[in-house]
Amino acid sequence: MSLDVLAFGAHPDDVEIWCGGLLLKLKDRGYRTGIVDLTVGDMGSHGSPEVRRQELMATASLLNLVG
Repeated sequence: MSLDVLAFGAHPDDVEIWCGGLLLKLKDRGYRTGIVDLTVGDMGSHGSPEVRRQELMATASLLNLVG
């Protein structure tokens, strides 16, 4: 599968917060978009890696990302 735009973030939700709107706009214009999170966020103070993954999957669905 090929993508036109691939956004990278250090932690789950970084990309969604910083450029989720841009990814939606690009998606509306026909671009295939995706996100790469470089960590699972296990060192964060809120939530567990499992909770963060559930949030990530929900957000990916809302952003209509290629999975």
